[in-house]
Amino acid sequence: MKGRAWGALAGASVIVLMFASAQGTGALWKSAAPISNDVLTAGGSTFALKVGSTVANAASTYTWSTFAGSAMTATTAVQMPLTIVNPATNNAALTFRLASVTATNANPVLDLKISTLTSTQTCPIAPSTATALPGTQVYSGVATNAAYPLPANPGISLANGSSTVWCMRASVNMAETTVGGVSTKLVFTFTAKQS
Repeated sequence: MKGRAWGALAGASVIVLMFASAQGTGALWKSAAPISNDVLTAGGSTFALKVGSTVANAASTYTWSTFAGSAMTATTAVQMPLTIVNPATNNAALTFRLASVTATNANPVLDLKISTLTSTQTCPIAPSTATALPGTQVYSGVATNAAYPLPANPGISLANGSSTVWCMRASVNMAETTVGGVSTKLVFTFTAKQS
C-alpha cells in the first residue's frame, strides 16, 4: 500500500479531561468526573487541568481543529504542539496522565508519536514521517494504544501555575488500514488528581 493516498486522516481531535479518584490525598472528590466550565469546584476549592496549542487558548474541553490532515500518504504526517496547563488558580500541584486515545472509526488506523518539549516553537507543523520527532520521545505506536505515562507510574507532576509542552505527531498506519477514502477523529482523555 505504500505511496497510496488515503482520504482524510482526521477531523478535529477532541481532548477530554477527567478527574480521577484521589482518595487518601486530601482531594475533595471521590470518583471520576468530566470537567465542565473549565474547573471542578468542591468544598469551595477549585481544580482545573487545561490543554491547548498554547497557554493562552488552553481550556478544559478543547477541540483541536488544527490537528488534522487530508490525502495522507505513507510519508506525510500531522504534527502539533499540545500545551498542558495547571492554572495558577488551582490550590495545589497536580499529577496527570494521558489515560487513553480512542478513534471514532476503525479506519484509517493512525500511528501516534509523543515527545516532551520545552517550547511550542520546537514542534514544526508539517513534518515528513522520516523526520525525527523533536524533544524526548515518550510514546510511539498505534494511537488507540497510547497512554503516557503507563498506569504503573504515578503520573506527571505539574505545579500550580505551570505548564508542559508535548509534540504530537499522527500518521496513517498503511499496513493496518484496510479502507481508503475514510476519516476518523481521535479523542484524547487525560486524568488528573491533586498531589
